Amino acid sequence: MSRTKRVLAKLIVVAVVGLAIFLLSYFAGFGLLISITISSLSFPFVLAALFPSKAFNFFERHLQAISIAFIIALPGVLTVLLGGFLGVLLLYYVPILFILAAPLLALILTEVGVILIYRVMIHEVVKEERCPVFILRTRKMLNRIAICIFAAFLSLPFLIYLLGYLGVKQPILPLLYLYAFVFWSYFFLLPISLGIVNNYKQVKLGLRAAIGGFEKLTQYSTPVEKSKTLSDLVWLMDSLRVYSKLMSSQPNRPVLTNVKVYYDAAVVAVLSGTRKDQRRTLEALKDMLEALGKKKSEVNFKEFLFALIRMTKTERVTSNDVEAATKTESRTEWIKERSKSIVKYVVPVVSVVVQILAALWAKG
Repeated sequence: MSRTKRVLAKLIVVAVVGLAIFLLSYFAGFGLLISITISSLSFPFVLAALFPSKAFNFFERHLQAISIAFIIALPGVLTVLLGGFLGVLLLYYVPILFILAAPLLALILTEVGVILIYRVMIHEVVKEERCPVFILRTRKMLNRIAICIFAAFLSLPFLIYLLGYLGVKQPILPLLYLYAFVFWSYFFLLPISLGIVNNYKQVKLGLRAAIGGFEKLTQYSTPVEKSKTLSDLVWLMDSLRVYSKLMSSQPNRPVLTNVKVYYDAAVVAVLSGTRKDQRRTLEALKDMLEALGKKKSEVNFKEFLFALIRMTKTERVTSNDVEAATKTESRTEWIKERSKSIVKYVVPVVSVVVQILAALWAKG
């Protein structure tokens, strides 16, 4: 099927689904405004169908700035329109109001639509793997923002309470607005940042970034110029750490013994290695990328490991090398590693749920 026919088929499906949602919403009594808003949630999928992957070039090159704009604008609108902390109190005491009030529901659905547009576009960018460094930088930035918001989410209520207890009232109002912004930010950050790059894609993107760095070496002649490549090699370290997690999904839970050894070998090849060393390392990186296949189910762990070991030695890879490069991960290590990524989301969500239930209990 040609691309034109595929696009047309997608548009017909989206149009039919959008019209059905509109009619169901309208006849269910939501009114014209809410019905239009709900049906417009199909717009991001129209956008993805109409625009070819190359049309996302601007989006992927300004991914960090666009992500920051969304993170500031979406919670900022709710903070301003709902009167700062008043909006948070409304959610605590009358959460059903956000569903029953047509203007509030329209606002919420509009913001959901914006998030859908962002997710659809970033999905296209990640799928193409054309700008690995921009994607990986955005992912790391979002993780750092999540940590900052997590800390502010837990510390601001205590600070506001402490200032009130001490009788210092002047900064409390700005802090209440800031807390409202942080409150909404946390719930928008989840759908914006969670899972934009899965572990498999992160390994591939990190390798592509490292390969791009090595391919730049032909343009440089001095050690100072070659050191520019190191910023791309940093992603290799993260990539190998995540690959170690992918390995542990196998029955005997193997993991890499020392990721830093391979990163150091790549750095040495860049800064002081001969052209032969650099070519050998580049070939090893390309073989590792090829061993990952086109999807997660096609990963060839054996071929990847052999190519990885070739970064550190010029002789033939033996079974002893493989044994030295891997170890078995304990069950405790496995659980601990996978718990880290969810703790920063679970604690605040549980905190909010407990406060809402406590408020409703007290009211009842």
